Amino acid sequence: MDQVGDVINYEIAVSNVGFQDLTGVVVTDPLLGGNLSNPVESLNPNGILESG
Repeated sequence: MDQVGDVINYEIAVSNVGFQDLTGVVVTDPLLGGNLSNPVESLNPNGILESG
């Protein structure tokens, strides 16, 4: 059971369902109060969120 002070690991999945690749994508988590730092792209670490 989770207790106060426990670290809970989670991930946020982001996908691009459009037709153009995207750069400069910012992910915000309202529970953490702002933008997530150091996002990691799992498929290709080029910093571009590819379409599809």
